[in-house]
Amino acid sequence: MVLQRYQMHHILLQPNRKDNMNYFLRKLNFLPLFILFISCNITYAAEMNYFAEGMKQLQLENYEEAEPLLLKAYKKEPGNPNITYALGILYNAMENFSESLRFFKETVKINPNLLEVRYYLAQVLLMTGDYDGALEQFEEADKVKHLSIITYYKGMIYNQKGDYKRAIELIKSAGEEDKNLQPLVQYQLGVINYNNGNLKEAKAYFRSLISLNPKSDEAEFARQYITAIEQIESMKNWKMTFGYSYQYDDNVVLKPTDTSAAESITNKSDWVSNLNFGFDYSKSFMKNGNIGLGYSFSQSLHALFTNYDIQSHSINILPAYNFGNFNTTLMYSYGYTYLDRSGYLRSNTVSPIFSYISGSQMAQVSFKWQDKDYIKPSAGDENRAGANYDAGAAYFLFLKEGKGYINVKYNYDRDYTNGNNWKYNGHKGAVSILLPVSNRINFSLSGDGYRQIYDNTHSTYSIKRDDTIYNANTLISINLVKNLKGDITYTYTRAFSNTAVYDYSKNAVSVGLNYVW
Repeated sequence: MVLQRYQMHHILLQPNRKDNMNYFLRKLNFLPLFILFISCNITYAAEMNYFAEGMKQLQLENYEEAEPLLLKAYKKEPGNPNITYALGILYNAMENFSESLRFFKETVKINPNLLEVRYYLAQVLLMTGDYDGALEQFEEADKVKHLSIITYYKGMIYNQKGDYKRAIELIKSAGEEDKNLQPLVQYQLGVINYNNGNLKEAKAYFRSLISLNPKSDEAEFARQYITAIEQIESMKNWKMTFGYSYQYDDNVVLKPTDTSAAESITNKSDWVSNLNFGFDYSKSFMKNGNIGLGYSFSQSLHALFTNYDIQSHSINILPAYNFGNFNTTLMYSYGYTYLDRSGYLRSNTVSPIFSYISGSQMAQVSFKWQDKDYIKPSAGDENRAGANYDAGAAYFLFLKEGKGYINVKYNYDRDYTNGNNWKYNGHKGAVSILLPVSNRINFSLSGDGYRQIYDNTHSTYSIKRDDTIYNANTLISINLVKNLKGDITYTYTRAFSNTAVYDYSKNAVSVGLNYVW
């Protein structure tokens, strides 16, 4: 639960917006596009029919018509800076940045003192991620003529390079020099503070931007940021959850641990009361760090098979750190399980998780080590105490501003047990979907398949056990009142095994309430 809250916090830091670098670079073309050509001799231009016609088509934004004309003009006079400059502009507009860089660099080589060319060359370098190259060109352009917009660009570059203090200084300076830049300045200062966790300062800059020009694109982006900030501010550092469900199970199976290997299959039905409680606390540290602490309790009480009653306790510690779009977490969990009111199992789990988030998508790689210590272990080959190793990969596509998702994942696990009968290799694939049907109702559907291939010939059944377990689950969750949800769940399990005693199927239906405080 702590991990899910941290990941959702990170997703909220990326509201749905179009404020990528390329978008704002195109917004910032304040210099006259064809300033070089104003000074061209009219007679000279008239002699260059290809060039004149190409320029006409370029100004009309007929890029495909302009390209062959300007290339013919370039072939005729490759050393003409007006032609190479025009080709740089053309290919930039066509988003062919490699060709745009080529012709802008040729123009600078022909005439190093052309301010406009260095300006546009720096823009293309910035769009292609060459921050050092872009900074060099802006510095050279600044030597030719100082412009506030160049100072602004330099601030954006330092922001991309991670020097936020220098970035803020330059962007503020640009806004002080040219009041026309204030909307963009307020926006960028808001973004920088937001990305560094300074939410109060970020909100102030975004509000200032909206007051300057409430109908601009930047103001719309700012509103999206403010919405995300307010969602983050509404999150408490702590959370308590209470849940109760009443379940009908048509085949009671003992599964007091996370493993899908069934024990003591009854092939009989029972009614089960399930109670759970959880407490999570999270605290930010440094600028991009977070540490979570959690405790959870769950209990299942059977009406008939009371010797199958389970009570579990777990304590979790989850430090996490965010590196831009990347975040890494390291979970430690201690668990203790009672079976029929007697100590049954204690476990220690360590799991590093690495996530990459981009817009509405997230990719994850995880590893897990778990030590299982049974309080009263079975003797000999049936001893299940030992260690489990797990490695997995997952992909999430978030829907409807993070309220829903599609998740696909795969896990490989290896169980090293003290008893030979329980050592296995496992492969598990799973798909889950969460869809908000309305403001009050969510629907989820999930399924998984788990193949367990055991190492050794079973000491009792004289066969190498091979199991494939399928699970399907549907859930309808209804927001009844604030913080209180009602859940209806159906789960189907089918386990195929070449060992008859482990071959079974079961259905379970439950109705429950969950309260979050």
